Amino acid sequence: MLRPRVFLDTEVFDSNHYNFNSRDLKQLKALAENLSIELLLTDVVVDEVHKHLRRRASELANDAQKLCKKFNNVDPEGVGAELQKESYSAEHVYNLLKKNFEDFLDSCHAEVISVEDVSSREVFSLYFQEQSPFSIMGKKKNEFPDAFTLLALRDFSRERNIEISVVSNDGDPVGFCAQEENLIHYSSLREFYEKSLESIGYTMEFYNDLVLKRWNDLEAYIIDNIPNHCSFQASHSIYDILQAECIDLSYGDHSLISIDEPYMDVSIDVTAKFSVEYSEIDYIFEAETLVDLNLSLSFCVKDNSCIDFLDPIEFGSLGIITFDLR
Repeated sequence: MLRPRVFLDTEVFDSNHYNFNSRDLKQLKALAENLSIELLLTDVVVDEVHKHLRRRASELANDAQKLCKKFNNVDPEGVGAELQKESYSAEHVYNLLKKNFEDFLDSCHAEVISVEDVSSREVFSLYFQEQSPFSIMGKKKNEFPDAFTLLALRDFSRERNIEISVVSNDGDPVGFCAQEENLIHYSSLREFYEKSLESIGYTMEFYNDLVLKRWNDLEAYIIDNIPNHCSFQASHSIYDILQAECIDLSYGDHSLISIDEPYMDVSIDVTAKFSVEYSEIDYIFEAETLVDLNLSLSFCVKDNSCIDFLDPIEFGSLGIITFDLR
């Protein structure tokens, strides 16, 4: 596994009071932003969070109105008037909370799994047989959304043959996850971090090993593909490019764009040395020149070491390489 996939139950957001700058959620965001982990939710959880945000917004608006009444007696033109503004209404507060939630998901590159294909027949079968995630003493109304979510996660993990860390402090997922080898239950984000940080660090170490230790393979692949994916021009229109060949390559900054096992997409800045033949009217010249390029390419990783490259390789500036010839 290149990086952990982690699913967050609605309860995780509840326990953090929808403060996306809390220590646990902030750490999750940082790990997701640099692609060390992948955040998963279901559309059921997203809908539940929005429902809870509306309730939270209503509570905050009511608190503001209570304060407004108290301050009107002592400061009717100041704080009392301020608390009566639209910015303290339930709708406005909800929009703020909603934006914070959506910004968090965007920053984490979260993938939302649909429960649309989950069999309702299977859900009711589990319900009537009182099997996980349903329990004898549980609140059946609340357990139905959990059942659809857990079955969707199970199907998703089986289809992609991946392991998913299920973070929830509710009791319902525990028994269900225990039956599924691809679903690993954690009671909190803190527990997930404690047990997964080693594999999270391995993801970036593994990526760096691929790029740096396999540079000769990368270099040969890039050089071979330049003629197929690039066109050439001179920075001065008086010159016509007759022929250009990349003869050397050195890498600069590189970054991981995405991981979707067994594929990895990377961005690399390279400095390429070209041997160029060009003309001006009736004269032909030869020169060696350096060009900075940005490119992105994909690997298919096999057995944690072998690399198969996937076409097409993408070069910046629409694949046009400009030579500064003087």
